[in-house]
Amino acid sequence: MKMKKILTAALAIMLITALALCALAETRIVDTDKAKVFKKSNKKSDVISRLPAGGTVEVFESKGNWHHIHYINKKGVEKTGWIREKDLRGGSGGSGGASSDGSHKHAWTEWRVTKQPTCKAVGRKERTCTICGVTKEKEIEKAKHTWGKWSVARAATCQKAGEKTSTCKVCGAKGSQKIKKIAHQFGAWTVNQAATCSEVGSQTRACSVCGAKETEEIPKLAHSFGAWTMTTPMTRVSDGERVHACTACGMEEREAVKAEPSLIRKDRGEAVKAVQSMLNDLGYDAGRADGAYGPKLDKAFEGFAMDKGVSFAVGWLMPAQLDALTTAWIEGQPEDKWMGVNEGLTLTVDPAESADGMRSFNWILASEDRETLVLRAVLMGLGGDHDFRSGDMVAVLDSQKLKSGTANSLGGTFTVPGNLGEGGLLSFAAVVENEKTGEVWLSNTVNCAKIG
Repeated sequence: MKMKKILTAALAIMLITALALCALAETRIVDTDKAKVFKKSNKKSDVISRLPAGGTVEVFESKGNWHHIHYINKKGVEKTGWIREKDLRGGSGGSGGASSDGSHKHAWTEWRVTKQPTCKAVGRKERTCTICGVTKEKEIEKAKHTWGKWSVARAATCQKAGEKTSTCKVCGAKGSQKIKKIAHQFGAWTVNQAATCSEVGSQTRACSVCGAKETEEIPKLAHSFGAWTMTTPMTRVSDGERVHACTACGMEEREAVKAEPSLIRKDRGEAVKAVQSMLNDLGYDAGRADGAYGPKLDKAFEGFAMDKGVSFAVGWLMPAQLDALTTAWIEGQPEDKWMGVNEGLTLTVDPAESADGMRSFNWILASEDRETLVLRAVLMGLGGDHDFRSGDMVAVLDSQKLKSGTANSLGGTFTVPGNLGEGGLLSFAAVVENEKTGEVWLSNTVNCAKIG
C-alpha cells in the first residue's frame, strides 16, 4: 500500500513537470544558415548538428543567451541540444515588442568594446537588444603598428630601389619599406650630328652615377632664305611669280605676286566717278556719275569691252582695263575740245620705294586755273616726250590715291609692274576736263629715268 502511494506521487510529479515543460515550450525560427547545435550550453562543447535557416525548433529551457531545444534532424529523428540566441528569431511567447507571429525587430544598443584591439590581437565588441536581451558580438580589426624611426638599410640608386626598416613601439614587430629609385644625374648634351635645314641631328648625354646614356633628336634648322627674285613679272592684268632660295641647302620657295584689281564692286570715290564719266562720254550708259561702283557700271563696261576686244569679269576692273578705257576716251575727244597743254597745271612726279617687282611713284598736281577742273587720270607713257593722245600709256585711277588736297592740288602714290618700259625714260602727264566747258587739257610732261 505504501509502495503504491510512492508510485502515484512520482507519477504526479512527472506529470506536473511535463505540463510545466509544455507550458514553457516556445516555437522559434532558425535565423542563421547552418546554425550550430551544441551538446551543452557552451560554445566550446561538441557540435552535434547544423540547422538550415527558416527551420523551426521548440525551446523548453533557457540559460542566458543559450536555449535548450527540441528539433528534428535530417533523418526525421527528434533530438535535443543547445543553440545560441543569436541564431534564432521569433517565438510564440508574446514578449514585449514581438509581432503577431512572435517575431520582433531588434532594438540594438550602441556597440560596446569588450576587448581593445592591439597590433597583435583583434578586439571584440557587443550590443544587446533592449526588447529580448539577445547579444551580438563582432571582432574589431587589429590596430596598426606604431612604427618608430625609420632607418635606411639600403640606399636607393638610379639603378636599384633602396630599403628602410623600423620596429613597432608596441609589439616589437619589424617592418620594411621600399625606397624609390632616384633620378639619373645626367651631364651636358654632346652633339653627335649637327642638325641642318635638310636633316635632323642627334645628341647624347650620360648619367654621372651609373653611366646610362640618353639620346634625342635635334630638330631641323629653319631655312635661311635669300632675297626674292621675280621670275614672272606681274602685269596690269595677270599675276606674277617670285622665288627665293635657302643659302644653306639651295631649296627654292615660290609664291604668286597677285595682280590686284584697281576697282571692285561697292568701291566709292573719284576713280569710280572718272570711269562712269568716261563710259558715258564714249556712249556706254553707266548711269549718273556718282562715284559708286554698282551693276550699271559693270553692264556699261561689259559693252565697251566687247566692242574693243578687252577682257572683262563682273565685279572688278583690272589696271589694264582702265588703261584701255582712258586711251579710248582720250582718242575719242573731239578736236575742238582738245586744248593741249594748260600752262596753269603743274605735275610733279618722284620715284618712291619699290619692292617685289613693282615700282612706285609719288605725284602732286597743282592748278592755278579759276575754273573747276576734274582730274580724269595721271598718265604714264612708255618712253620719253610722249604726246599722250595715242600709243602705249598707263592710266592711274586709284580711289585711294585721288583724294583732294588743300587749295587747288591733288596728290597720291601709284604702283606699276617693274617691267613696264624696257629702257630709256618714262613720261608722266595729267589729263583734266573743265567741268563747265568740257574742254580737255594736259598738264606739263615729267620725264623720269627708269630705276633698276
